[in-house]
Amino acid sequence: MLSRGKRALLEELLEIVLASVNPSLVRDEVGWELAHLIRERKLHTERGYRTVLKAAMSCEPEKTKKILRRYRRVGRR
Repeated sequence: MLSRGKRALLEELLEIVLASVNPSLVRDEVGWELAHLIRERKLHTERGYRTVLKAAMSCEPEKTKKILRRYRRVGRR
């Protein structure tokens, strides 16, 4: 199970993926893995986090980096 902060980050990254205008940039294997994790109710695991991050970096790298920087700054406080 993920920490509360990492879970919130995962949710924001997932929103980026689902709202992206570039879904075709996400490799099929990553999409299938994401669907499998959701179906198995294992999205909020370390594996789920890595898969969502990979998908977000594929379709919206700049938005993803911006969110990661924001979370990094918040974590330092």
